[in-house]
Amino acid sequence: MIKQLIPQKFCLACLGCCRFLEPDSCWSPRLLKGEAKNLAQKKLLDKKQLAGLRVPLRLSRDADNDWACLFLEPRSNKCQAYPYRPFDCQLYPFLLQREENRILLAVDPNCPFAKRQADSLELKKYAAYLIKLLNSPYYQKVLKENRQIIQRYDQAIGLGELRIRP
Repeated sequence: MIKQLIPQKFCLACLGCCRFLEPDSCWSPRLLKGEAKNLAQKKLLDKKQLAGLRVPLRLSRDADNDWACLFLEPRSNKCQAYPYRPFDCQLYPFLLQREENRILLAVDPNCPFAKRQADSLELKKYAAYLIKLLNSPYYQKVLKENRQIIQRYDQAIGLGELRIRP
């Protein structure tokens, strides 16, 4: 598990993440190959739901009629798969951003916590921790084998470059 920056209390009060404007949003979490198998073994997903190594979305009952992560319990705003949540979810609001011939650690500026902490030393230290972690031999291998989790995000703010090449 990746050390978390955002306090749980803050996340549970926010109604932003795990919700999407369209069913094929680039912001919806991608799965590492091993995570898909693990989620199926835990009976959190069935094999039909694992196509494309993405977390399935469902039409939500929110007022905006947006799409929501299959694991999101809307009443409590909690993740039903939290102990087994995908690597992509563990990283959020940090993202792996594909930009031309580089891979960057980026942050989603729509996250209220990230927006509030944008210039803080705490966020900068955490970004440095993530860059070091993601540049480790273990994560370099994981990222090379799971390029589907590296996306292009229009609004993401790049924080630092990773050694992996697209």
